[in-house]
Amino acid sequence: MVYHRLPAPVFRSIALGGADETGALPAGQLSKRLLLLHAVRRRLETLDSDALPPDVLAANWSGLTRARHADSTEVDRLLLYPPIGTWGMRLLHRLQRSEPLDDSDLDDIGYLGGLATVALMSAQLPGETVIRVRSDGTSSFPRLGRFGSLGEPRWLTATVVPDRGLVRLREERTIIAVAGDDPRWSAVRQLQSNSAGQRLVVTLDDIDPYRSPEEVPSDERLADVAVARWQTCLDEAWNILVKHHPTRAAAISRDITSLTPLRSTAREPQLSASSGESFGGIALTTPRHGEGMAEALVHEHQHIKLWALLALVPLVDSADERLFYAPWRADPRPAGGLLQGAYAFFGLVDFWEVERHRRRGVLGRMAHFDFARWRGAVDEALRTLEDAGVLTDTGRVFVADMRSALAPLLAAPVPTPMTELAEEADLEARLGWRLRNLPVSRRDLDALVRAWRDGRSCPPDAVRSGAPRPGSRGSRPTGRQWLARERLIADDETFDDVRTPSPGPQPADYAFARGDHTLAARLYAESVSSPTAPFDSWTGLALAHARAHSAAAGALVTYPEVVRALWDALQPEAPPPESLAEWVAKGLDRRRLDH
Repeated sequence: MVYHRLPAPVFRSIALGGADETGALPAGQLSKRLLLLHAVRRRLETLDSDALPPDVLAANWSGLTRARHADSTEVDRLLLYPPIGTWGMRLLHRLQRSEPLDDSDLDDIGYLGGLATVALMSAQLPGETVIRVRSDGTSSFPRLGRFGSLGEPRWLTATVVPDRGLVRLREERTIIAVAGDDPRWSAVRQLQSNSAGQRLVVTLDDIDPYRSPEEVPSDERLADVAVARWQTCLDEAWNILVKHHPTRAAAISRDITSLTPLRSTAREPQLSASSGESFGGIALTTPRHGEGMAEALVHEHQHIKLWALLALVPLVDSADERLFYAPWRADPRPAGGLLQGAYAFFGLVDFWEVERHRRRGVLGRMAHFDFARWRGAVDEALRTLEDAGVLTDTGRVFVADMRSALAPLLAAPVPTPMTELAEEADLEARLGWRLRNLPVSRRDLDALVRAWRDGRSCPPDAVRSGAPRPGSRGSRPTGRQWLARERLIADDETFDDVRTPSPGPQPADYAFARGDHTLAARLYAESVSSPTAPFDSWTGLALAHARAHSAAAGALVTYPEVVRALWDALQPEAPPPESLAEWVAKGLDRRRLDH
């Protein structure tokens, strides 16, 4: 049994946003992978299924064990390949079921043969393994490649010939495919970037069946021209990181081993993701430029460090099931997720602090905006975690160290236009989140409806919301957000990083962008009255009244979900939404006076 101790200086370095230069995090992840493989083996040994060849476990486990004894350094590197963790956890969960094995189960079990095959290749050992032709006609070998068009699902023998660098697939006595020489073979591509003598080497894995977290859509095999685009963006990103963020660059080169292309969607055209089960792997949509890729590398590397730390040290109370507001997400987040997001954006704020002084033009203005927008968001998230009492003793130390590193960034001056845009974006995110996720109880809503219909004052105690409901992650960019970004890029007509949302900006959005908040409020009020009103109209209505400093602003900003729920409940005889908001605002004023 291996016990891991995390040196205090390493813990503090990570808390301050720095790196682990001792190898403690990868060592912990390797132990986690070995335990995972052991758990998979123990579970497979208990299976009683005619669908499994009798030697599938013995042959593959023997090959993996022999390879690790012969060259533990190379095989351990293979075991840390990101998809291995995703595969192992997925298989373990599937095997907990009591149902008979189906084709999908057999596909998952068969991946062990591909892993054992590559382990033998890595250790330069000859041997045979049992591999699976999956339901889609493919057979995968992690970090190495994939055969396609192999026909019906079945079990084959793989023979490793290390001195020739070959893997042969055999069905009974007939060789049916040879890795590398067969047109059905697709190799995992590799990207390399060099800058000032510092090198980053990663796979660009677009073929492994476990290459990305289940909740994000992975892209298909990339064309050569797309691969070239990835290489160009990685070169640009690596040059930025090495020249201007050398400490981060060194840590990324040690920890990041694989990139996985994700498919863009209308809801999330730009996305990056990582997982606690896939240490060293980053999944992201095709980057538009090197600056964006550098940001994605920094952001996801922060997540990866924290995932690895959490495997060694608990920072939050896992039994606490409460959900919280995270300024970077449309859905409520548990405490662990909130800490993950805060730590990721903490790294980006530090990144943007350098970039905003270095970049020029639109990219410089956007860096100023992002720095101003997210430093406050990180500070709020850390305060939420502290105030909620969800941190362990070690977690409180960790967050205190984060706050000490964040303090000078909070005090740094930012140009006024970018600060104003950041504050506006923060308010819009908060309003949209409340409208989307906070319910109003039937009891409180009935009390408000009765008071309104009876001509009475708003009952102050009924103006409140329930606990956040679990929600969906994605949200479309709004017309206001698009126009705000247009203000940032106004002097750069050739800049193409901002796409027009669908649907595009509405007349109310243009009025708001021009600063005519009274007109915007009227137009948004007309919009919410429409049967096809977009959800975002209520957010716009609250923002416009806030900027116009109207009597309705107090209720629309602090409890937009209550005003909306009440307005819906009063249909078809509801008054104008601003009249309802003014009535609720008076109730809030009385509550403040009473307290």
